[in-house]
Amino acid sequence: MMGIDLSAPRSVQLQRGAQLPAPAAGCVWRLESGALRLHKEHSCNSEALVSLALPDDLIGVERRVGLPLPMLGLAILPATLAELPVADAELPALVKSAYMCALQRSADMVVLRGGPVPNRVRHLLLLIAEGQRKDAGPVDIALPSLRDIADIVSTTRETASRILGGLKKHDLLHDRKAKAGHLKVPDLRLFSAAPGMTCSTQLATERLSRLYLS
Repeated sequence: MMGIDLSAPRSVQLQRGAQLPAPAAGCVWRLESGALRLHKEHSCNSEALVSLALPDDLIGVERRVGLPLPMLGLAILPATLAELPVADAELPALVKSAYMCALQRSADMVVLRGGPVPNRVRHLLLLIAEGQRKDAGPVDIALPSLRDIADIVSTTRETASRILGGLKKHDLLHDRKAKAGHLKVPDLRLFSAAPGMTCSTQLATERLSRLYLS
């Protein structure tokens, strides 16, 4: 068997909807760009969604350490992954890094699956923008499909579309297309919907508040 060339790890490109292959023996994946949705193996419905994978996340650590937790990874954005060989001596550091990442993603999933739906969509868009290193001014970002957005935040496609339309109407999302948009990240960070408050109502209230304070 040929040895693994540490200087040239395998790189994989995934298109939207493509399934992540299992890494080679002794290896894990590191997501370089894009985003994946992680599910229980053999299931990809919204109820089986476990987590998201975003740039710099490690994927497949459970396989490397022998845990019976295989998951299915599906690209929700075009993705690039690097296959990283991990020696046994490196496993403690690998597990620690993966654990810290899992804590962050668990906190993200709490926000993405609970609370006002506009806040869930907002959090998903910010995660995607940050993953694409977009953190200042209006910027172009790749967007998941409407179906993926709805599944991830546990709502209907109609509701997700209405929320995105509200963001566009109120100057937070420009040039929205099926796979991309022009996002006003700093203003979106300030947006937060109260329980029972629609996106449009919240934005109108914030603008009125700024008028009275100016």
